[in-house]
Amino acid sequence: MVTVITNELIFDLESIILLLYYLIIYSLWLYLTTLLINIIAVRFNSSVAFIAIAGLEMGCIFSLVLWENVLPLQDSPFIDRNFLFLQLNPVAHLVLAWHSSFIEKLNMRINIYYQSFDLNISVVLFLLLSIIVTVVGCIVVKRKDLIIANNESGV
Repeated sequence: MVTVITNELIFDLESIILLLYYLIIYSLWLYLTTLLINIIAVRFNSSVAFIAIAGLEMGCIFSLVLWENVLPLQDSPFIDRNFLFLQLNPVAHLVLAWHSSFIEKLNMRINIYYQSFDLNISVVLFLLLSIIVTVVGCIVVKRKDLIIANNESGV
């Protein structure tokens, strides 16, 4: 609503494409983290699972907070190397403004660091990770007798 009050709201092709990328990337991220929590909960318990995945996410976010001091992305002779390290952080794939696009008008809106970090890379990465975690989840569930086991009470 603030956007509507302070700025002109325009729905053009690039906005719709960016919205679709946003929905796909965040949906895959949420699927991935939820499935990881559930797989770990089947193996151990839900508290351990949630703490492990939330801790991993917080660690990734914390590393982004330190990024500008440790591995700066501007005014550094090592910008390309630092940006590559940034791409290894899964939470960095959620920040659409750090991405680039082959669609020139869209690229002008989002690519604040003027680096090559295509939106499609994030989609493919999260899709592949989701497939791998789904297969691992199927294996874990197949090996566990869920009717008998009760990980929450320890029995």
